[in-house]
Amino acid sequence: MADTELLTTELVTNAHEHADGVTELRVSVPTGRDVVRVEVDDHRPQLRPRRVAKQDPASAHGRGLALVEAISTQWGVDTGAGYKTVWAEIPVL
Repeated sequence: MADTELLTTELVTNAHEHADGVTELRVSVPTGRDVVRVEVDDHRPQLRPRRVAKQDPASAHGRGLALVEAISTQWGVDTGAGYKTVWAEIPVL
């Protein structure tokens, strides 16, 4: 459960800090799959470039998507007219 909470926190924080806030949060267990899927919508369809430079270890910023990538089995971004959904999946334990 702690990994699911961390994943959710990182996705919500990313939308809050970089996309003018969350418009919708969904957490589900897709039928027939042993994963929890977390989806966060926002109103900024543009994708921000990921930081590729080495992060300052003392910084509180810049590692959110790296954490999402590390703890999820898969993640991605879906875009549409006037919105973006960032989603990630994590195994049900």
